[in-house]
Amino acid sequence: MTISATGLISGLDVNNIIDELMEVERLPIRRKEAQIERTEQISELWREVNTVLGTFQQTISPLQAEETFTAPMPESSNEDVLTASVSGNPSQGTHHFNVEQLANFHSVATQPVGAGDLIANPNDSLGHEGTFYLGIGNSPESIDSLSFDESTKEWLHGNLGTGLQAVLDGEEDSHYFLNPAELAFATDQEGNELHPDAESIKVYMDSFTDQDGEDISGELQDYFDEKGWDVDLDELLFEIKKDGAEWVAVDQNGNDFALAGDHPLGGFGLRGEVVDGEGEVLAVDRFDLDIRNELDQTGQISIEEDDSLGDIVDRINAASAETGVEASLVMSGEDDYRLVLQSTEEGSAGFIQAHDLGDHTVLKDLSLLGEDSSRAGPDYLHETQEAQDAKFTLNGLEMVRSSNTFTDAVSGVEISLSGEGPSTVEVAPAVDEAMEDIKLFVESYNEANAFIRRLQTEDDGPLQGSGDLMRMERQVRTLIHGEVSDVPGSNHLRDSLVYSGSGETSATGTGTYEGLRNEIKLEYNKNNNVWRHDGRNFTSGDEIEGVAIEIDEDKDNPPQGGDTLILEVSPASEPLEYNSLSAIGIMAEDERGRLEIDESKLKEALSGDPESVFGLFGREAPVDSVGRSRGPDGLAQQFKSRLNEFIGPNGLVQSRENSLQREMTQFAERIEMLERRVEMRENRLIRQFTYMEQYIARLQDQTGLMSSFEAGQQQE
Repeated sequence: MTISATGLISGLDVNNIIDELMEVERLPIRRKEAQIERTEQISELWREVNTVLGTFQQTISPLQAEETFTAPMPESSNEDVLTASVSGNPSQGTHHFNVEQLANFHSVATQPVGAGDLIANPNDSLGHEGTFYLGIGNSPESIDSLSFDESTKEWLHGNLGTGLQAVLDGEEDSHYFLNPAELAFATDQEGNELHPDAESIKVYMDSFTDQDGEDISGELQDYFDEKGWDVDLDELLFEIKKDGAEWVAVDQNGNDFALAGDHPLGGFGLRGEVVDGEGEVLAVDRFDLDIRNELDQTGQISIEEDDSLGDIVDRINAASAETGVEASLVMSGEDDYRLVLQSTEEGSAGFIQAHDLGDHTVLKDLSLLGEDSSRAGPDYLHETQEAQDAKFTLNGLEMVRSSNTFTDAVSGVEISLSGEGPSTVEVAPAVDEAMEDIKLFVESYNEANAFIRRLQTEDDGPLQGSGDLMRMERQVRTLIHGEVSDVPGSNHLRDSLVYSGSGETSATGTGTYEGLRNEIKLEYNKNNNVWRHDGRNFTSGDEIEGVAIEIDEDKDNPPQGGDTLILEVSPASEPLEYNSLSAIGIMAEDERGRLEIDESKLKEALSGDPESVFGLFGREAPVDSVGRSRGPDGLAQQFKSRLNEFIGPNGLVQSRENSLQREMTQFAERIEMLERRVEMRENRLIRQFTYMEQYIARLQDQTGLMSSFEAGQQQE
């Protein structure tokens, strides 16, 4: 505030005098401010304790989960060959792989037949016009989206024979769509016979449904009956037989198999069995034959005369979602641009199907396809990568997968192949992961323990000698050195056996129960007038699994048939193999309580008996038949409970912080009161010095008047 008593009249340094007096008045305030600062330091240290213990507590949760110790995890011995990961609930075991070949994405490219056929500029018009089909699948699986014109008939005829050709002969408004992945299984894609001993392919009808999936096989049977054909749909539908070098299709009566155009529309679900001359089945597969009344345009790509190679690539990629084929431009050499097609699906299932439709020759003109129509698949001029499946052996069994990643070889395990050669997949509890979780627990404990000890032992430390910290350290150390073991089972939980019947009977049991059940039951047999246990006669005083039972019967009111005596017992618990941290290799290094890990001993425990290690950390306390605890919880639960007492919402640390906050609030209120008192004292001093200055000024004025009066008198 502004001081009016300047001291100009009195000659005193009034401001300095008042400031020095106020400093003396503010000494209690300075002491309270120092107390607030010290209390804030203490509160901050308790917050650090809360943080350190909270970090320690976070490492405990994984040790409470049984899967941390026992959940099977796959591990590959050679990750250059394959990697393994969990995809479900794997079972423990060892699986030996030997990868012979990896699955590939099928890839083909145009192949110029001469220097004059090179494409120097991918943006130049090619002058080709027409429609072709693209799709993926085993030959000739994906021709189901073709209309069967003369060109297609010739292609099918070259692969499936004239007998089956009759399937395509119908009225103009009927269109047939084949999805016969295995109708051509007499040969592979290179034309090699898969089953040289095969004599015929017997085809059975598993289903005939409409477009909504409803069974309409009855309509088909009516159709055959109206035609007067002796066809039983529950028996052989038709048979593809070898006739010299060709395969022909015949019906049940040996006649050429044919369908006219007035048949019901629907989809056949067919089953083909390859049989040899002795009738032995060599292979079985299924395929579809759809009879529709409209053409399916899926996979058909049309180009115009002024389209360039780049335009063709764009058109193919625009349809790649439905065809499964992607296109790219590759500059193979100077002035040599090629069209490259690649499947989006691995393995033989991703084999690219490419066919010119009708009289069009676009793919042939681009030098993608050759002229050989007798092949069981497209005649590619340049196949840059085969559509090959992954082949491997698993525990000696030969296996094939269309993809390098699959989950159906080892239950609950996803396998990803990356190279050729042997690799062993061991499915066992994740010892390394469990060790890391335990290491984090130990490291965090050591940090928390060292921090708490440092707060107590630092010279002039604000928490030196804190009883709360000493109690926390002592209680946690007790847990570290404690054991997780059960009390022995008691022989009975009642003073006498419980009798149920119409007689007057009582019994007592003594001894230590050595069995594994929860009760001992005796039943009275009226016919023989004896008690029986587990099918054997029992005499009073006999011993049952360590418990001697004395029975007192009233002769005037004896037991009746069906009466029972039941003694509730608690079986002695099985001791844990590892009941302390030291048992698994975690021991205190010195008197400071720092823990050290014997990693070899810990790994041995986790590998040999992970369930027991889990019991040490994460088990729930066992109880007897009436709910009484027969032992402690696992250490993780004990630590969690104890830490909750320290840093929980109502824990010790929060209580200390609340108390310190109350102290600082009280100090602040006291300072505020003292500040008001100092302000009042300062105002009073200012008023006093102002009055003094005014009084001195009046005295000076009076002195001046008297001096003037005396001078005037002398002059007179």
